[in-house]
Amino acid sequence: MVDRHLALVLVVVGVRLGAAADSAAPTPTAGWRAAEVHLIEDGGLLALAVRHSRLYALQPVEAAVLRLPPPIGVSTAQERLASQFDRATVAAACASLLDRGLLLPQDAPEAEPLPRGPLTRLELGVAEDCNLRCPYCFVSQGSFGGTRRLMPWPVAQRAVELLFAESGPAPLLQIGFYGGEPLLNTAVVRQVITEATARAEQAGKQVGFDLITNGTRLTADLVAFLRAHRVAVQVSLDGPAATNDAIRPNLGGRGSYRQATAPLRFFAGYPALQARATLTRANPAADDIVEHLLGLDLPSVVARPVVGAEGDLGLDEAAARRIVAGYGRLAERCLAAASDAEAARRSAPFLGYFGKLMEGRPRRVPCQQEAWTVACAADGALYPCKDMAAKPQYQIGTVWSGIDWAKAYDDARGKLLCQQQAPKKAECKTCWARELCQISCMHVTVEPKGADQDEAPQYSGWECWTSLRVIEIALALFQRLRQERPAVFWALLGGYQGSESPAMATLLAHPSCAPPVEA
Repeated sequence: MVDRHLALVLVVVGVRLGAAADSAAPTPTAGWRAAEVHLIEDGGLLALAVRHSRLYALQPVEAAVLRLPPPIGVSTAQERLASQFDRATVAAACASLLDRGLLLPQDAPEAEPLPRGPLTRLELGVAEDCNLRCPYCFVSQGSFGGTRRLMPWPVAQRAVELLFAESGPAPLLQIGFYGGEPLLNTAVVRQVITEATARAEQAGKQVGFDLITNGTRLTADLVAFLRAHRVAVQVSLDGPAATNDAIRPNLGGRGSYRQATAPLRFFAGYPALQARATLTRANPAADDIVEHLLGLDLPSVVARPVVGAEGDLGLDEAAARRIVAGYGRLAERCLAAASDAEAARRSAPFLGYFGKLMEGRPRRVPCQQEAWTVACAADGALYPCKDMAAKPQYQIGTVWSGIDWAKAYDDARGKLLCQQQAPKKAECKTCWARELCQISCMHVTVEPKGADQDEAPQYSGWECWTSLRVIEIALALFQRLRQERPAVFWALLGGYQGSESPAMATLLAHPSCAPPVEA
C-alpha cells in the first residue's frame, strides 16, 4: 500500500499535576496492572502504549510504578517505592497513569474480536509480469512463481463491480494497482480508473487510486491522466544510478535508473508522488539514498529494509547496523532542517510510524492495511491482500463466485485467513512493536519466497532487529519534534484539520501545538 494514508493527529502528552493526597487515585478492589507498554530512555522517559500506539512522556516515578508487578495499588506502590519517592509523589503518579490508561483494572477484559466491516479496498494485480528483473523481488520478478500474464478487462471490470457491491454504506473506497509492473497493462489501468470514477459518482461515494511502479513505463500523456484523477504514485528507486542499476536491471541486464527518473519531470508540483527505496545488503546507506532521492525534487521519499530476500541481498549484521545508523542521521537532519516545511518533508521516512502514533487508537481492522481488503489476481482469483496472491491456500473466491467471507474471516476469533494459516513467528504475537512494524506483513515474513512453496523461508533475523531499532528512532524523533518543533506538525496536518477524531480536538486545544502567530 502506498505510504500516503496519514491520519496525522498528534496525541498530546502531559503530566498531570494534581493534589498529593494518598486518596488521589482510588484503588479498585482487584488492584491495577500496567497496560502493555514499551519503555524507552532516549533523552527522557517515554512509554509506548502498545495496543493504542500512543506515546507518552513519563516522570521517573511513573516509570517505576509501571515496572511494579501486579496487583498495583496506591498503598502497595508507596511501600515498594518508599526508598525512592515520597508517598504524595507516588499517589500523584498513580493518578496520572490511571488517567492516561497506562494503569488498568487487573481484571479488565481482553479486547473483543473485531466485527467484519464493508469492503473498502481493492488491490488489482493487473500485471503478473515485469520488465525488470530485480533479484530481491518478493514475487519472483513479477511472475508470482507462475506463467507471466496480464489481467483482461472483463476480470478487472468484474472486480470493480464486486468492490462496489460489497462496500455497503462506506463512503470512501480505494483501488490499488500492483504487479509485477502494472503499467505493462496501461489500458486496463485507465479503464478501471474511468469506470470506478463513474460508478462512484453514481453511488454517491468517493474513490481514490494508488499505483506502485518502477517508473520506466511512464509517459507525459499517462502522467497527465494520473494527475487528472489524483492517483497516488509510488516509484521504486533504490538510490543513485550506479547503486540502483546494480540491483534493478531490465530484462536485458541493463540498468533502469535513467529510464525511471526521466519521466519524473512530468510530475512537477504534484504532491501525491513518492519514491520508495528497498534497502538490501547491497545498498544499506539509508541516509545517502534518501538524500539522493530528495535531491530529485520528489515531495516524499521512504526507504524500507528488504524482507525475505534470497542470495546475498538479505540483511546481515553489517547491513542492518548501517541501515539503523542511517535512520539515526535522517532523524537528526529532520530536526536540524532550516524551515518547518523542509523538516516536514524530511520526516517522510518516518510518517508511516507517525500516522499511527498520531491516530492513537487500536486497529479497526485486524490487518496493517487498516481497510477491509481483497486482492484480485490476473485470472480473477481473490486473496486477502496482494502479499498472499497466487498462493492457492489463501484463495477466498473469484470475481465470478464472489468472496467466501466464512473462509476469509473467522468472526469468532477475529482472524483473517492469512492470520489463521501463515506460519507466523511466535515472537510477533507479543512483540511491543507489532502495531507499528512496517515489515510488509508479519504473517508473510516467514512465508517461503519464490516459485518453490516448499523451500525454507528466507529470513535472517536481522529484519526484525532493524525494524525495532528504526521504530525506536521514530518514537524519539516524534517526541523531539513535539517538544522542539511543534509547528512541523501543523505543516504535516495540512488538510486534516477537519478530522472528527477526539485526538484532534486534544491537539488543537494544546498550547504547545498552537499554530504560529503572525506579527
